[in-house]
Amino acid sequence: MSADNIGNILSGSTAAPALQSQQRELAKHMRANSLEKALQGRPSPEMLMKEGILPKEENPLAED
Repeated sequence: MSADNIGNILSGSTAAPALQSQQRELAKHMRANSLEKALQGRPSPEMLMKEGILPKEENPLAED
């Protein structure tokens, strides 16, 4: 087993074993919050079409 695989088995955390589950949950929620924040800042399909980035035929809001 390589040293790279050990990280998948053993936690790299220095926290007490009783706290490691909570630490993983916190990290998971922090990633979710970060993703949500990034998604809120992305341009709308209308803006992308206005700027010529998204062709009108590829409008995800258009009803088929």
